[in-house]
Amino acid sequence: MSKQKKYKALIIGAGQIAGGYDDPTSPKILTHAHAYKKHKKTTLLGFYDIDHKCALKSAKKWSCEAFESLDKAICDLSPDIISVCTPDGTHFSVLKQVARYENAPKLVICEKPITENLSDTDKIIKIYKEKKIPILIDHTRRFDLKVQEIRNNLKKGLYGEVISATVVYGKGILHSGTHIIDLSRYFFGEVKDFKVVYSHKDYDSEIDKTVGAFIKFQKCKQFYLIAGDERKYSHFQFDILCEKGRICFGDLGFSVTEQKVIKDPIFEGYKILGKPVVKKTDFDNAVLNMIDNAVENIENGKELVCDAKDARETQQVCLALLKS
Repeated sequence: MSKQKKYKALIIGAGQIAGGYDDPTSPKILTHAHAYKKHKKTTLLGFYDIDHKCALKSAKKWSCEAFESLDKAICDLSPDIISVCTPDGTHFSVLKQVARYENAPKLVICEKPITENLSDTDKIIKIYKEKKIPILIDHTRRFDLKVQEIRNNLKKGLYGEVISATVVYGKGILHSGTHIIDLSRYFFGEVKDFKVVYSHKDYDSEIDKTVGAFIKFQKCKQFYLIAGDERKYSHFQFDILCEKGRICFGDLGFSVTEQKVIKDPIFEGYKILGKPVVKKTDFDNAVLNMIDNAVENIENGKELVCDAKDARETQQVCLALLKS
C-alpha cells in the first residue's frame, strides 16, 4: 500500500494565532500549528520569524524547526502550504516575498486582512493570480461547520425572513470587526447602505477604530453594529431575529442558542419565542477545517471557503465604515 501524501507546511510569524493560543495537548484547535499537527495530510516543517527567539520558542513547543532565513526554509524545503501569521501591516511585503520564489507554494493561507489598504490588496491579488497561487483567508467563523449549516438553512428559508440582526464586538473594525462584517456578508449578502453613528479607539492601533453603525444588507434590512470596548473586556454576540425563530451566537462564538416561534400559552392570539436550545458550535475546530479546505483545494480544486476576492469585499466595507 502506498504511503499517504503529506503536504509540507511552513508558518511565517510565531505569534498567538500561529501557535501561541494553544498547545499540543489542548482540546480546542485554535492555531495554525495545532491544525497542521492534527491534520492527517499535513506535516509542520516549522516557523520563521524576524525575531528568531520567538521562532525557537514556538518550534520547541510544537516539535519542529525554527528557521533563521526565509530563503533557506522555502528554497531548501519547498513547502506546499505557507501560513502568513505576521502583523497586519507586514502582510503586503511578506506575501510579495513569498510569491517571488521559483518553488513557490501550492497555496498560501493569510490571516485577515490581506493588507491594510485596497490598493495593496489588489496588487497582491494580481500577483497571485498571475503566479496561479490560491490565497485562503482566515476569516475563521466561515470554517465553523455549525455556521455553515445555519447559513445553508437561511438560504433555504428554513428560518423565514430575517427581521433584524445585532452584533456587539470590539478591538477595531479592521482587526476584529472584519470577522463580523465577513460573517454578516456570508449570511446576508452584500452591503446596500450604512450609516456610522459612533466610534472609539479601544486598542493599540494607529489607523483602526471600533465603529458603531446601522447597516442594510441584501437579506437583512436592519443590522445594528454595536461597539464594545476591548479595554474593559472581550465580547462577541451575534443575535439574529427571523420570522420563524431566533439565532444567537455567544460565548465568544463557541455556542449558539436557537429558539423557535410558538403560540403563546397564556395570551391567546400571540406568538412568542420558545425555550432556548443551546448548542456547541464547531468553532474550536474551525482552523483545522480551514487546513482541510486548503488540502482539498490542492488535491481536487475544491472551492475555497474564503478566497482573496471575498476578503477584499469585506475589507472594502470595513474601510468605508472606518472612513465615514
